Amino acid sequence: MMYIYFLKNKKGAATLISAIFVASAMLSISLSLSLISINMRSSLNSFVDATHTFYAAESGVEESLIQLRKEPNNYIFEDLLINGISIQRNFIENYCEGESCRSLIEATASTTQATRKVRYSCAKDISNCTWSELIP
Repeated sequence: MMYIYFLKNKKGAATLISAIFVASAMLSISLSLSLISINMRSSLNSFVDATHTFYAAESGVEESLIQLRKEPNNYIFEDLLINGISIQRNFIENYCEGESCRSLIEATASTTQATRKVRYSCAKDISNCTWSELIP
């Protein structure tokens, strides 16, 4: 009670209270902007990592296609490591629908942040390929 009486009787008390209020508002705004900035940076890093893993999976399938073109009966693919991204490649199957035969090849690229999976469906002679991204 004595403190309120003291503030009412002193000149500049309103200015002091206003300055404290403005300083606390500026502090909360700057903290909010810092949190938003940190969150945006994390989202950007996650997006970049997901993009890198997608293209690593894509290159893993391409490497498998090159191997199959060189050695048509070798369906065993070794895992790859490209820039810290682990790529597992698999020959899934040969299947035929009528006279049309297709081969399925998958590659899964993984980092600590993201995993992406790509599947190629190719003609039996490893030509005329179509691709799709699978949900890992």
